Amino acid sequence: MLFLFLGDPKTTRLNIISFQKKYAEQNIIVRNEIESISEFLKKSAGASLFGGASLLLIETKKNDAELKEEITLKELSQFGKDSDIAITITENLPKTHPLRKLISEEGKLIEAAEVPKSVFPFLDALSSKNPGRVFSELEKLLNDGNEPVFVNLMVAYALRNLVRVKFGAVAGINPYVVKKTKARVDGFSEEKLKALFLKVKENDKAFKSGENEKRLLQTLVYAFIN
Repeated sequence: MLFLFLGDPKTTRLNIISFQKKYAEQNIIVRNEIESISEFLKKSAGASLFGGASLLLIETKKNDAELKEEITLKELSQFGKDSDIAITITENLPKTHPLRKLISEEGKLIEAAEVPKSVFPFLDALSSKNPGRVFSELEKLLNDGNEPVFVNLMVAYALRNLVRVKFGAVAGINPYVVKKTKARVDGFSEEKLKALFLKVKENDKAFKSGENEKRLLQTLVYAFIN
């Protein structure tokens, strides 16, 4: 089957990471950017015959000329009957684009909105190291149906802001966020930031192996605020 992930970059990547959890890591094949979509499909098509890849991942851009070529669309349709193929475009795609038409007829569209505002109280409590509030906000996010992998990546988002402000790389960050972060960044040493990034990465791997996701998040939050 064909799957098309579109829209806001952060949320689209979160969606595709969450989607991949349904497949064993060894059963996923990712297209190398230097090969065409057509080459990738032909190379990977037979893998599932021997218990190999059950998901083919293609990340591309809306101006990729191949996506408008009839032969490529036919190949996606053909190979999508035997394998799951996920196409990721971290932009909006015009309603008239040929790929949208193919997906509407033979696949599933997962279109991402921007990161919900409901996550910001959690991030604010996290960065300010407010223990009473942060665990309450974490519980709200999980109870509202947010995937643990999403919350984990939001922690990474908070860490990236701290690192960028700490080392002066603030271009593109909202000035209000920069001001608030500057008041908090001294509470995070370079060693602590590295350790927290490592913990986020470890959580990603642990989620795939079925470990207790809520407990892992609570442990990460505890490490963040202490």
